[in-house]
Amino acid sequence: MSYAIMPFKIRLDALNEVLALRDEALFAWLRDRCRAELADLDDWSDTERPAREFLADLVLGRIPVERSVHLYGYCVKALCELWGAHLANEGWWGMRYGWFGTVSEAVARAGVKYDFTDLIIGGPGVDCPAPDDFPLMGHITRDRLQSHLDRLGGIDLAKVDDRQVVEAVEQVKSWLLECRRDDMDLVCFYH
Repeated sequence: MSYAIMPFKIRLDALNEVLALRDEALFAWLRDRCRAELADLDDWSDTERPAREFLADLVLGRIPVERSVHLYGYCVKALCELWGAHLANEGWWGMRYGWFGTVSEAVARAGVKYDFTDLIIGGPGVDCPAPDDFPLMGHITRDRLQSHLDRLGGIDLAKVDDRQVVEAVEQVKSWLLECRRDDMDLVCFYH
């Protein structure tokens, strides 16, 4: 089985403001807009509680349940798909978790310490229970984009002999650059 990073550019402050509204009409609109994603979650999820209830917990500020909490992460991903824009991820598609270490080690040999798992650790930047399973979630806020770009800009990619690693590094840099250009935050999901 292979996995992927699904990166999004999004304004986390705007998404957090929407979630803080605790509005029933907004929830009904979101439920309708996310109908396909919620149906997919219900199809493959091993829970009797429908995915729309997890979305309702997030949007209406209800106390989260303690079972199947990974569905909260997938609901946040659906919100990112709705409010944000998906970024190209060819360099991070069809890979296993070990790929993060491969890329991080190659970059370290080229002179820069950068842990690519940071992209998927730390949560999505909104109030959401930590998943008990996939998706792994991480974010980089707008005010931190440049520091990541500075670190990645210090890599001498000529010293990296694996073309796939070079492409993966360049792709992460492209996410950061696009988010900086559009004054957006970066949110990544891994599953």
